[in-house]
Amino acid sequence: MSPTSNTYYWASTVLELKDRFPKFRIVIKDRSTLMRFFGLLLRPFNPGFMDFYTVTLGQTVYMPRWMHGTDNGAKILRHEAVHIGDSIKFGLLYYLSYIILPIGPSFRAIWELRAYTETMQIEYNLYGHVKETTIKFIAGQFTESSYLWMFPFPKTIDKILRKRADRLIKTA
Repeated sequence: MSPTSNTYYWASTVLELKDRFPKFRIVIKDRSTLMRFFGLLLRPFNPGFMDFYTVTLGQTVYMPRWMHGTDNGAKILRHEAVHIGDSIKFGLLYYLSYIILPIGPSFRAIWELRAYTETMQIEYNLYGHVKETTIKFIAGQFTESSYLWMFPFPKTIDKILRKRADRLIKTA
């Protein structure tokens, strides 16, 4: 599979998710009043919320316009599919634990670690390794304001992510 733009990768990902999750749909984020409201609310902590972050509620994925139809968007959909699966499997527990105590160490970190492990799996499948820049980017998502410092322990999350990336290589 080519890491460059490939409409087949996008289309096959969307079809796979529609097959797995019958109510799956994608909404362009700036078309959603709810997402625009969240964008205003989160602007002090995450000014890139509307342009760079994808949100999943139920089986609906709210995605920035520029990601739609791209390989990057397809990779992100696979990350979001983990959240959809977790929300179906764990129901109210998932939603409450994702939202309660969103600042600082939170259950959100557990859910995001599961989804970011999928992100690393996708990268490994595409390139044969997980890039150093990817590990650093993901670690930043846990320790910085974008996700409200959901796991503010940089050395610990770096160690966890590296172990998961190493496990991908060993199980390949």
